[in-house]
Amino acid sequence: MNYYSFAIVFILLQLNSFLEAKPSGSTIKMHPRCDKQTYCMDKPDDYPQAEFEAILSNLNIKVVNDKEIGKRIGPSLLCDSQDSINPIYQIVDVDGNVRYVAQIDNVFMQKYTVRKCRNPEVNPLSLSGSLDLSKLTCKDIIVAPSFLVLSDDRQKLEVVSIKQGIPMGCTCIMQE
Repeated sequence: MNYYSFAIVFILLQLNSFLEAKPSGSTIKMHPRCDKQTYCMDKPDDYPQAEFEAILSNLNIKVVNDKEIGKRIGPSLLCDSQDSINPIYQIVDVDGNVRYVAQIDNVFMQKYTVRKCRNPEVNPLSLSGSLDLSKLTCKDIIVAPSFLVLSDDRQKLEVVSIKQGIPMGCTCIMQE
């Protein structure tokens, strides 16, 4: 390899490492009640409401419909769940950074139905019959939605995915 080839490879490697560099990490702390979770429905004291209002007011967003979508009707036949429908104010993104989720009352809300099994890993049935139901258990269905969040420089919004997801259902499964 001659000197020029070496120099080009060196420059390309340096450029590549620069482009792949990630931020050093978020300095935002998750709300104390949500410390071990990847999402939080409790609004933190330091929530940047003014920044969100300034950014979203420039976008001229209007609420079209505030009705709930996909509401479950009645209890599950096998696995009962606990539901909560509230705005999510903080998430942990796929890079492990705590992010503020864009929320403005009556203007722009990101609400999800968080649905957790009341008794996960418990056999919901005690029936006898020809099927072996002893391996039947309840399990949370985890979904990883994307959220509109405040950028690190607090000047714009960006879309990020949540780390590990949110429980959005409860199902009955057969363990092997």
